[in-house]
Amino acid sequence: RAQREQLSDFVAAFQTNIGVLHMRLGRLEEALQTYGEALEQYRQLEDERGQADVQLNSGNVRVSQGDWGKARDLYEAALAAYRRLGSKLGQANALGGLGNMHAYQGQLGRALNLHRDALKIHEDFANPLGKANALTNIGNVHFRNEAPDDALQSYEAALALHRQLADLLGEATARGNVGNVHFKQGRLEEA
Repeated sequence: RAQREQLSDFVAAFQTNIGVLHMRLGRLEEALQTYGEALEQYRQLEDERGQADVQLNSGNVRVSQGDWGKARDLYEAALAAYRRLGSKLGQANALGGLGNMHAYQGQLGRALNLHRDALKIHEDFANPLGKANALTNIGNVHFRNEAPDDALQSYEAALALHRQLADLLGEATARGNVGNVHFKQGRLEEA
């Protein structure tokens, strides 16, 4: 029995990773199907953490599809599970997902509050990559809200963290964000 559970856990984790791959390749329906299979495996194993992780990933797919109601339900289910489990970083990721969803819907005040809550958790846990991502999300909200100075401050703080981490992709993204602010303000030399 223990061997069967271990195999089921492996299969669920594998399905979750395949779902991530499908999402990155833009195959959203395949991602949802694979996540659904993983979620069922985690339910059978009574693995609440695994279920929450899959719900979070499924919420990201639903946001990509513009399915706000399902995305919100998935993010809120993941957030509730992470709270029961005491997983602060899981909570921060779910808050970030909810924040992005609200930003896409134009609910910028709510989005900003959720991203600030996620940032606080990442700061409390000294998680520099999570902090950089939260700062980028905050910058994105400020940028959409026509607050370029606030956006620039967030993007530059994220850039510094990505440099510290030697995260070249994150650094490139942050540089692009800083350039977008300068461009929008007509500072072409700095862009």
